Amino acid sequence: MGRLLKKDYTFADGTTIPKGVVLSANAYARHRDEALYEDAQTFKGFRYVPLEGSGEKQPLAVTPTVNYLGFGCGKGAW
Repeated sequence: MGRLLKKDYTFADGTTIPKGVVLSANAYARHRDEALYEDAQTFKGFRYVPLEGSGEKQPLAVTPTVNYLGFGCGKGAW
C-alpha cells in the first residue's frame, strides 16, 4: 500500500516528510504478525466473523479501521 505525499507532512514529534515522497506500509508483514493475530500464518476465512451467541461485533467485515491495511484507510474510507 503506497501513497504519494501531495504536500509536506509533519508528525507530532517534529519529523517532516517532504512533498513528492512515496510512503508504503507493509500490509503483508502486519497481517501475518503473531503478536497481532492468533495463528496468523494460517488462512482462516472467517477469522473476523464472531462466533454465534458470543455477543461480539464484526468490525473488519464492513468497517475500515487502521488495523487492517488491505483496503487503505484514507479520508474516503470514512
